[in-house]
Order: sequence, then C-alpha cells, then structure tokens
Amino acid sequence: MSRSIGRRFRWVNSATTSSSFAVAATATTPGDTLAYVMDQHDLSPADLRPILGEGAVARVSKILAGKKGFSLKQIRRMHEVYGVPADLLIGEPRRALA
Repeated sequence: MSRSIGRRFRWVNSATTSSSFAVAATATTPGDTLAYVMDQHDLSPADLRPILGEGAVARVSKILAGKKGFSLKQIRRMHEVYGVPADLLIGEPRRALA
C-alpha cells in the first residue's frame, strides 16, 4: 500500500477501546480508509467477502478507484469487525475533474 495512506491515519490506544482510528488533518476518502484497513490487517479483496458480499473483489476495486462507495450495511459491518468509525466510510466517491 502507498506510504501516503499510512501517514493519514494512526492507531490510538485509549481506555475505552484497544485500538481505534484517528485521522490526521488530511481529508480522506472511503477508498483511502479501505486501503488503510486492508494494509493494516493484511487483507486481500477476497478476504472482505463476508463484509462486502459475493462481488467483493470487484467492489473493493471500485471503492479504491473512487467509483463506488459503501452501502449502509457494509459500513456497519466494517465498524463492527474492524472498528472503523462510520464517518470515515461515508462520503462521495471521487469524481473526475471536469
């Protein structure tokens, strides 16, 4: 994964959770967040099938490319399984500049 993605996030240990996300001042996209989670947990797109469904490989590719976003159900599952705050997964996919 890109080194720039690692700079946008850092793990924070707190009394309430063993590990959670904290975002640096840099704005992120849902695709950036997904790339970070995959990097930190050494996941392949196929590993996300239980969360993203049968078309996980294609869906991951589209989310990383900024062409698709997460569904509400997928956001809930990412939060439950990986502790990702929902606000990091909500957002518009990247749009091509006109």
